[in-house]
Formats: sequence, structure tokens, C-alpha cells
Amino acid sequence: MPDTDIKAMLAQLTASVSALMQNQAEQGRRLDALSKLAPRDAPEQIYPSLSAEDRTDDPSPRIDDSQTPIAVDREEALIERELQKLRRSIKDLWKHKPTILTIHNFIAWKTNPLSDTSLINVHDVSSYNILIKGQQQPPSSYSRLRRAIWTAINDALHARILKSLSVEIRKIMPPQRTKNAAALWESVVTGFGITKAQERYNLLRDMCALKLEGSDYMSHQAQWLAYIAALDDLDVTVDDIKHDLFILSLRN
Repeated sequence: MPDTDIKAMLAQLTASVSALMQNQAEQGRRLDALSKLAPRDAPEQIYPSLSAEDRTDDPSPRIDDSQTPIAVDREEALIERELQKLRRSIKDLWKHKPTILTIHNFIAWKTNPLSDTSLINVHDVSSYNILIKGQQQPPSSYSRLRRAIWTAINDALHARILKSLSVEIRKIMPPQRTKNAAALWESVVTGFGITKAQERYNLLRDMCALKLEGSDYMSHQAQWLAYIAALDDLDVTVDDIKHDLFILSLRN
């Protein structure tokens, strides 16, 4: 091999080695520079995991505008699952047909909605509070899940009461501009009900008139317990009972 070719190969090899050494030196300088920097916190996740309030195992999760798309999707899925369970529960608990309200049977009709409201309580959202305590809208402290449950229960109560009104009652009642169970209940009670004092008096009168028919003790006991339950709903006092019993004694 000519000397010129050997010199050329040596020059090329020397250049390659020199470039390799320069590259390694540059990498070493970069590593030194990085090691001198303050350690950085772990990078923030693009989609952070749900907090304690947002986890699907939390009974009252909350979401807000700052939540990520994944958190919102999980919350929507949770709400839909809970609403489906609520609808199935209401369907099972309200299988019986409600008593139809007419002009003359308010007391008998009233026991049905009161009984219905005692059956539904989901995530501390009570149908009793909606109807009897007159909740026109869900409390501001409710989470999104509880607001959705409140709305579903309110709609179910409203439909249940409306379905129990006879045609003649619907013709007399003022038009309902909102689907609000408490407002509908108040309208019916105001238009066709009686005062609590009159209702209490009628109830005590019927209790005093109750007699055992033959040997049908079970029916007698069932009717008596129904009277006691109705009396409890009226939240009467001892003085109320004394007053009404005295009035009843004047009739004998």
C-alpha cells in the first residue's frame, strides 16, 4: 500500500477519534450543568386523579369548573348510575295505585302521598323534606349528585300527585306553571283540604267510634294503628287531645 494512502487513513482515523472525544466532552459538560440545577418537583399530571370529594366511592361527590375532562366524565357516569338505581327503587316502592282525589275524600287521599314520601331517602335527600317541608329547590349546599337526586325525586313526586287527581279536581285547580311537587301539594291542600284542627278532631272522633266487628281482631288492630300513624303525622299535643275529647263529650 502506498505511503500516501496510509497517511490518508491515519488522518481520517485521527479526525474521527477527535470528534468522538469532543462529543463526549460536550455531554459531560451538559450533565455537570444539569446536576448543579435545583431538583424540580415531579411534573404535574395532565389528568390528575380524583380527589376524595370526586371519587366514585364518595356518597356526595362534587365537581366544579376546574375539574378535568376525565373527572367530569366519571362524575357524569356516577350520577347516571345513581339516578338509574333511584328510578328502579321508586318503581318498586310505588307499585300500588294511588287513591284518586275527589271533592269528598281528601283525608283518605292524603294518606297516600304521606306514605309515599316516607319511603324515599337517597344520599340524605328525603322526599319528606321536599313535600312536607316545602322545599321549592335543592339546598345550595348540595353537591351536584345530590342536586340531581333531588330533582329526580321532586319530578317523581309531582307526577305521582298529579296522577292521583281526578278530572273534576284538575278542572278546579289553578294551572301549574312549574313542575314542583311542594307547590302542587300546597295548592291541593289549600284548595281541598281542611284545617289541622278539623282534621285532628275528625281523627279522634273516628278513633273513639272504632269498635271490634265480631272477632276480626286483626282488622281492628290494623285500623287502630292507621289512626295512630295519622295522629303522629299531625304532631298533636296533649292539650289538643284534651280539647277535642271535651268537644266530643258534648255530642254524647
